[in-house]
Amino acid sequence: MRRGLVILTALVLSSVSATGQDVLPDPDGLLVVETNAPDAVVLVDSEVIGVASDSPFLLPAGPKQVVLVEATGEGWAPRRASGSVIVRANETATVRLDLPFRYRIDSMPPDAEVVLRSGGSEEVLGIAPLTVDRPEVMEGVLLARRPGYMPAEVAPGDSLFNHHTLMMQPLEAGAALDAVTTWIPPREPRRWIDYAAAGVALAAASVAIYYKFEADDVDDRYRSPDSPVRGDPLLKQEAERLDLYSLGALGVMQVGITVLAVRFVLR
Repeated sequence: MRRGLVILTALVLSSVSATGQDVLPDPDGLLVVETNAPDAVVLVDSEVIGVASDSPFLLPAGPKQVVLVEATGEGWAPRRASGSVIVRANETATVRLDLPFRYRIDSMPPDAEVVLRSGGSEEVLGIAPLTVDRPEVMEGVLLARRPGYMPAEVAPGDSLFNHHTLMMQPLEAGAALDAVTTWIPPREPRRWIDYAAAGVALAAASVAIYYKFEADDVDDRYRSPDSPVRGDPLLKQEAERLDLYSLGALGVMQVGITVLAVRFVLR
């Protein structure tokens, strides 16, 4: 009996000792997300766990699929980056996920061809407006060109999102800029002189016709046998005065026509 009690006590102590020595490891590990977009949303196995700036994240150990999604920007095409990582218990795993650099390019007027000029070569990017994503910063110059307009250019920029509107001027407004020191601009045609001369001629013709009709009417009353004022010397004077006005207006009309003719010959 005593021997059995000793054996039972020994078994209990052995069990307690074994339990104290068998410490189970922590099943979680840490995940650090390094990125060029600290505000981007982090998904692990399709579940949102926060934004990149919140890392490290405490996660259960095991393989993980990590996705980084742009938090702000154009909702129709958010930028994404993804990668795989294994999280181990009591360890820190690191994954690097960078969003692409985005370039939004507009032109005025639209539909211009956009090229990237760098190192003596050109890469056609497309027709504005367009959006281009690149894994690295663009180097060189963005150039917009369209027939009938002077090309416009701008530095691409190195921000995560770069928006440019390239303004192109019509060729007529900027032609021969390089030769401005030797170029003598032609005299601008003074159109207002032509318009003024034509206006004066038309107005004078109208006045001449008016006074001529008035003079004829007075003369008819002066000469008509049925007129009660036939032979009135005042009517004769009035008719002559109106004829004089008509002749003066005709003279002004002739001056206007002469100016127009001279302007036409000198062009």
